[in-house]
Amino acid sequence: MTAAVPVPNRDNVLALARLGFGNPNEAATVLAGRPQLYGHILDTITASADPDLALGALAKLLAAASDSDEIVTTLDRNEQARTMLIDVLAISTALGEHVVRHPHTWHVFTDPLLAISRPTAYGLRRTLLSAVGADADEATPCASGATDAELGQLRIGYRIALLQLAARDVTGQVDVADVAAELADLAGAAIEAALAVARAGLEDDAQPCRLAVIAMGKCGGR
Repeated sequence: MTAAVPVPNRDNVLALARLGFGNPNEAATVLAGRPQLYGHILDTITASADPDLALGALAKLLAAASDSDEIVTTLDRNEQARTMLIDVLAISTALGEHVVRHPHTWHVFTDPLLAISRPTAYGLRRTLLSAVGADADEATPCASGATDAELGQLRIGYRIALLQLAARDVTGQVDVADVAAELADLAGAAIEAALAVARAGLEDDAQPCRLAVIAMGKCGGR
């Protein structure tokens, strides 16, 4: 038997409209089913760039996560995690969809050093090579395989790094130059990890060749 959908209160709808929701009826319906979001969490949502997008993505994350109660408790008590997660959800549909597909990635916002630490190009390279099972210390790193599994891990690793950068960006922890530099470093790390996956798919008698990558400046311009 399907549970009844809570009916939003008319006064709540009007209040949510005044708080900046473009679709207050939908927001009221979501909140009627998750009253624990009232308080600090709702305050942060209404202060974000797009309250409707943020609330919708957060509701989907809670529905997909096995630890939804922990998420709500953490967001209520941890201002940094709350602000970073909600602000990212409010500015990017793509990143929000990634968090919903991979609910465990919400934990990246709880890192107390996230706001003050920026990864180096070397660190990003090591992280993404490790994601595909390659040894970053090898002269020519080779992934553990050349299958969808390795490519999937590369996508997840790349987007987690992008989530961390977006969190620092939207909360004003980094300037434009730092954002561009980190995007460039991340793009370079992703290309090298992809090359490691390609190496894993070579035949045993494949001959070595040189490879050039021409960067056009789209991902950071460095």
